[in-house]
Amino acid sequence: MHVRMDDSLTAHSPDQTGASSGVGASSGADAGSGTDSGSSTDDNALHNAEQFVDWFAKFWANPTPAGLAAKVTSDVVLYQPMSPPHQGKEAAVEWMQKLLALAPDLRGEVDDWSAKGPVVFIRFRMHGTFGSRFVEWPIVDRFVLENDLFKERRSYFDSMPLALLVLRTPSMWLKMLRSGALAIADR
Repeated sequence: MHVRMDDSLTAHSPDQTGASSGVGASSGADAGSGTDSGSSTDDNALHNAEQFVDWFAKFWANPTPAGLAAKVTSDVVLYQPMSPPHQGKEAAVEWMQKLLALAPDLRGEVDDWSAKGPVVFIRFRMHGTFGSRFVEWPIVDRFVLENDLFKERRSYFDSMPLALLVLRTPSMWLKMLRSGALAIADR
C-alpha cells in the first residue's frame, strides 16, 4: 500500500548531484549577511550551502549512521517532531541507527533549498516502508552550519499522519520495540 501524506507536493527535476536544479539560494544580499552582494563572505556562505545541499542529497540517497557522523559537530543537536532533542554526535548516530532499523529503505529527495549566512533550509520528500506500507511525506529541515559540518538541525513536518500510520500498523509495534525506537521517547 502506498500512502502519500501531502498531495500538494510537487517534484522538481534533480541535477546529477541529487539537488534540485533551478532552485536554491539567491545570489547577493539575500544569500548572505545582507551586505554588499559581491562580498567574499556572501560568496563563501553560498558556496558552503551549495556543498552542504549536495552532501545532503547524496546522503539521503543511501543514508548510513557513519555518513551522518562524518557531517555533524561533536555537540550537534537534532530537533524533530515525536521525539525529544538528540544532543551530541553519539546520540545523533544512535537516532539514525534506530530510524533505519524501522525503515531500512528510508530515502529522501531534495525539492529545493535556500540559505542565508550559516543557515540552510532544505525542503525534501522522505519515503520508505513502515511495516507493509510505503509512505512519503514532505519535510523542511533547518540547519546551522559550522565550517563544513552542521551543529543544529530542526526538522519540520506534520507528524500526525505518520503517528496514526504507526498506531494502525500492528506489525510495526514489535519492530519499534526491537529497534529501541520507543526508548528514544523515554530520554
